[in-house]
Amino acid sequence: MNAPFDLRHDQDEADTAAAREMIARFRAESDEPSGVLALVFGMVIGATMMLALCLFFAPMLGAGQ
Repeated sequence: MNAPFDLRHDQDEADTAAAREMIARFRAESDEPSGVLALVFGMVIGATMMLALCLFFAPMLGAGQ
């Protein structure tokens, strides 16, 4: 009765090992920018846009009087 369970368990381990190998290969071959780089780039663009908006609306709100 334990034989089918043991076979499935072995198959699960083989599938897990194969999946880990595929993930490792994909990570090694991937040349896309990392998420951290995209996050930093987005933050720089966002900060620049906020500064531009503040400088654009400051005269309309009476700044510098």
